Amino acid sequence: MSELILRNLEEVLWNNKVDEKSFEERLKSPFNIYWGTAPTGQIHIGYLVPFLKIKDFVNAGCGVVIFIADVHAELDALKTSPDLVTFRTEYYIMVIKSVLQSLGVNIDNIVFTLGSDIQNTPEYTKALYHLMAKTSEHNAKKAGTDVVKQSKNPSIGSVIYPLMQALDEVFLTYKGAPVDAQLGGVDQRKIFTFAKDNLDKIGKNECIHFMNPMVTSPDGNKMSASDERQTKILFTDTDDVLQRKINKMFCVPKQDNQILHFLKMLMLSEEYEVLSTDFFNDIIGPKEIKSKLYTILNSITTIVKSNVSELISKAYPQ
Repeated sequence: MSELILRNLEEVLWNNKVDEKSFEERLKSPFNIYWGTAPTGQIHIGYLVPFLKIKDFVNAGCGVVIFIADVHAELDALKTSPDLVTFRTEYYIMVIKSVLQSLGVNIDNIVFTLGSDIQNTPEYTKALYHLMAKTSEHNAKKAGTDVVKQSKNPSIGSVIYPLMQALDEVFLTYKGAPVDAQLGGVDQRKIFTFAKDNLDKIGKNECIHFMNPMVTSPDGNKMSASDERQTKILFTDTDDVLQRKINKMFCVPKQDNQILHFLKMLMLSEEYEVLSTDFFNDIIGPKEIKSKLYTILNSITTIVKSNVSELISKAYPQ
């Protein structure tokens, strides 16, 4: 079970209760993991990386919480506006459920929790005040460097953002039981490290932190939901736009590339081995593997678009 949970991760930050050697023993008891995302920009195919890890967690028998950080979205003011957060929250939940179901994930074993469900309680607020008293402005800004949009004169919200993410892992539960681990991209590492170094100062214990690799967009930059570039592939792209974006993805015959990385995640191991062997032996070329990726992604995006067609214009008005 531990192999299924830990595969395809970039890094793991263990806590003071569990390390790599004791992890298998810990899994003999119920083990709960959460993954959080702030409802800002539109969800793109880079999210397939955590979604497929969530599939691994469910298949390993873990309890999974998907945390929709609506309060964080409001705090990160350079990415969204408060009046859109409600619609974007609905959109995120619907897209996530649609994609997970298309990947064969049993979402009955997944709990969806909003930030506003836990962050507006007196207990959470009191813990936040305590953590604020123990944290310098420099350390708070440093923790959020790779996640929160930065400016020369940041809002107080953007400074508090990483402190709240650290506290989330303390207050989140799966059906009443505490969460044991958090999944996030490697861009979350500074926030995870902040939690590891500071939660004990207020008498709290940090989670284990699982980090998945980040996905680049077709132009080679980090694929971000809040990025306004037109190169990232969205789950709501039309068929023509999806085809055009895939065709633009960099691909040299017989060389490793991002398309193969996506196909490896999405295909059965045996089927992928045949396809990749044929590609590296020049039996098939970029056109064939791009066509394969289009076919798989189109089957997912078709489901998503049918489910969010009424939400999309409210969440992301022109």
